[in-house]
Amino acid sequence: MGLSRLAFIGFLSFTLSASCDFPSSVSQRILFSCQKSVPQALEAYLEASATYQQHDFSVLRVIAESYLQQSFLSEDTHIRKSAIIGAGLSGSSEALELLSEAIETQDLYEQLLILNAATSQLSKTSDKLLFKGLTASHPVIRLEAAYRLACMKNSKVSDYLYSFIYKLPEEIQNLAATIFLQLETEEADAYIHRLLSSPNNLTRNYVAYLIGEYKQKRFLPTLRSLLTSASPLDQEGALYALGKLEDSGSYPRIKALSSRSNPEVVLAAAQTLLFLEKEEEALPILTNLCQQKLLRALYTARFLSQEKGEELLLPIFYNATQEEIRLNTALALVHQGCTDPQVLHYLTEILESKVLHRIFLPTHSTGKAIQFWKECTTFPLMSQEDKMRTLAMYRVAEDTILSALLKLPNDAYLPYLERILASQKTILAAKAIAFLSVTAHPQALSLVSKAALTPGDPIIRAYANLALYTMTKDPEKKAVLYRYAEQLIEDTILFTDAENPLPSPSSSYLRYQVSPETRTQLMLAILETLVSSKTDEDIRVFLSLMKKTHYKNIPILSGLLMRIVE
Repeated sequence: MGLSRLAFIGFLSFTLSASCDFPSSVSQRILFSCQKSVPQALEAYLEASATYQQHDFSVLRVIAESYLQQSFLSEDTHIRKSAIIGAGLSGSSEALELLSEAIETQDLYEQLLILNAATSQLSKTSDKLLFKGLTASHPVIRLEAAYRLACMKNSKVSDYLYSFIYKLPEEIQNLAATIFLQLETEEADAYIHRLLSSPNNLTRNYVAYLIGEYKQKRFLPTLRSLLTSASPLDQEGALYALGKLEDSGSYPRIKALSSRSNPEVVLAAAQTLLFLEKEEEALPILTNLCQQKLLRALYTARFLSQEKGEELLLPIFYNATQEEIRLNTALALVHQGCTDPQVLHYLTEILESKVLHRIFLPTHSTGKAIQFWKECTTFPLMSQEDKMRTLAMYRVAEDTILSALLKLPNDAYLPYLERILASQKTILAAKAIAFLSVTAHPQALSLVSKAALTPGDPIIRAYANLALYTMTKDPEKKAVLYRYAEQLIEDTILFTDAENPLPSPSSSYLRYQVSPETRTQLMLAILETLVSSKTDEDIRVFLSLMKKTHYKNIPILSGLLMRIVE
């Protein structure tokens, strides 16, 4: 795959003479050593840099590109996948060429990584690669490539889609609606209209829901006609979409549906009335359903004004004994801006708790218009794999609670944020620190400084020091980051292959049950800081990390190194 190493190194060494900072003989010696051993070339570079007290970006770029190219040729699938990630992080045209050749692999997971790497960092320059993806043997790769091209408004993707879309199962054809909605062409809209007239009411409901999510007003006439359908799924899907589109022209029909017998349609109609700023008409419906302690109604009440919402929901929260009722009511209240101490204390307790007594998961009504939170009572009976998936979904609940608290007025959320930082729940503490690092609140710096000194989990302290450097650009804080990076780099794998999970490395950090993902995110954040700053000392530290890291991390660091020397 790609150019031969000899030609590659030869071409680059020829271009060095004009920009070389090392003596020419030293540069050439390092370059030729790349042909035999890139690690030896890195060692030679570090020796030369120490001798001449400077860096030679041209030589560094050759080393980084050589590492990447060799990694793409590796027989180790983990190395190849890390190389794909590194190429995406580099954002370079050379890396795009490597990705364009690698997309021809038959490994489905590698192809997915390539599509993500190309579009997340390389933007519209990756069109050619994505069109290659449209000819892949796996339908899922073709659909992924088509979606990414559609997001770039490349209308040529339609012809490719029509060549195979009708050969796929109906549920996959429905998923393709997201692609056609992005294109906004007459041909693409015809596909959406075909789905909206499908004999399958689940298809019509799903597509109506998507139209609302993507806020595509050109389908209003068809959505309005679905309101008169006899199918509750049609009605609920259309109500959701028309509410998201704020279609006041549909008000009479929406009002009529609010008095139907189907409770989900009635609640969806009330929600749509709130989206249309018809609170006085939605309030009696929500009051009736909330007083029945219906979870979906309690959470839908979050769209009421704060005054009306507190009047309705606070008594329910105070008197509730069931956790599902308390959680849905509390989340609705903070969404409205409620700062009641009992409500905030209750939600903060959930975030602080290190023992999962109960797990709440996001749930939808049958027609997807209504959201609420429901307890997962089957968790103890699940397989280990299903438990892991469920716990990942539960993190959504924690994120929702934290996000709701962070949207409250400063004086309301700060005391509770301080409790979260002291809770030693690493993932939530990291998110809270990240929030504080970008807020202008005068107490933010003192809170983060306190977190940087908190006994316990060193990862939280590392995140706090990273935030302090971001906020102050204090060189002393960067020096602290260097130390954390040196500690983390040896036992942190930057990419964990889900198909071939690695054993957890032995590390003092694991005494605090820090997930590999959390260490990885921190390590990458520190590396990105070095890449952005790119002082001589930053580059020296980065190369030192590259020398001592696990060999499976080398391709990713190589991609970042290419960014440093661009």
